[in-house]
Amino acid sequence: MKEERIIQALGQVRDEYIIEAAPVRKKEKHRALRGLAAAFAIVLLGALFLQTAPGAAAAEYVVEKVSSLIDTLFPPKDITIMVEGAEVEGQYSAVGQEPEARETGTEATPGFAIYIDSENYTMTEENGVTIIRPVNFYPDLPTCGMDIVHLSDITVQEAAEAARAEIPSDWEVSETEAWSMPDSLSFFARSGWEWDSACKQVFLISDGQQGVFQVTIQYFFEAAEGHGVRLLSMLQTFTLIPGD
Repeated sequence: MKEERIIQALGQVRDEYIIEAAPVRKKEKHRALRGLAAAFAIVLLGALFLQTAPGAAAAEYVVEKVSSLIDTLFPPKDITIMVEGAEVEGQYSAVGQEPEARETGTEATPGFAIYIDSENYTMTEENGVTIIRPVNFYPDLPTCGMDIVHLSDITVQEAAEAARAEIPSDWEVSETEAWSMPDSLSFFARSGWEWDSACKQVFLISDGQQGVFQVTIQYFFEAAEGHGVRLLSMLQTFTLIPGD
């Protein structure tokens, strides 16, 4: 538990910070022993405090604030992309899922980070699915955005076949092809050729263990050069975070 890790950290006080290594006189020895007792008392009080509800809440808050892998490893940055033939620069922030421990003695589920255009898109999470959507959208038109879900105990090929089976039978579907990331596949599907026809790009990315991240980009046909390009450029920043 996080509280236990903090208690262990408090207890890892090196002796040289409490008692000098050089020989000491009797008075200094008593002073050193009093210092040792005081240090032990602080550790003990800290341990007892962390066992209380306020202490546990405080420990949880501190750990969450200082140990975010995504915030630490992926600071915000400016990214320039080409949209409809013009350069567009935006402020991008990293979102995603950090690795999650499963049963004791097993590998943690890998996580991921992805940069999103934080001025024009938002991220939420529902039932384990990371959902990226435009800030401004039209509810009467097909959905635009990106969904990311982790699939356990499945190969990339199996995940691609399952994803293809979920596409409506009257849609046009491309062949499944290798994508730019190692051990990944993708395919494209659309409902028609009208300006508001729904389009999907599905990407299956190996998590490096026994699972797959399935990423689905959605937009309507006329938005291919807008949301389609923006979402694909965000996906190209997708980075796996190993479970270890």
